[in-house]
Amino acid sequence: MTLLAAGSPLVAGNSFSGDKSMQTVRVKVTRAFYYDRTLHEVGRRLELPKQHALEFSAAGKVEMLPDDAVEKQVIARERQRQDAGQGKA
Repeated sequence: MTLLAAGSPLVAGNSFSGDKSMQTVRVKVTRAFYYDRTLHEVGRRLELPKQHALEFSAAGKVEMLPDDAVEKQVIARERQRQDAGQGKA
């Protein structure tokens, strides 16, 4: 069975186009790497094009972070649970 990386923007020779309308995601660096001629060290948070973030995540170099809106909803739910728990005591 042949393993192909067709369509991956990280493979040399791919015809990846840097479309500005490309969706981006927030990530946290878990293993240092170079991207766009810049060293990104462990712990740094940055935005990457979604396709690149998925590739780096699969390689164990980044951890995907939740979207701001989703993160705010999660925090609000946790506060509601805490408030409800304190009211019962």
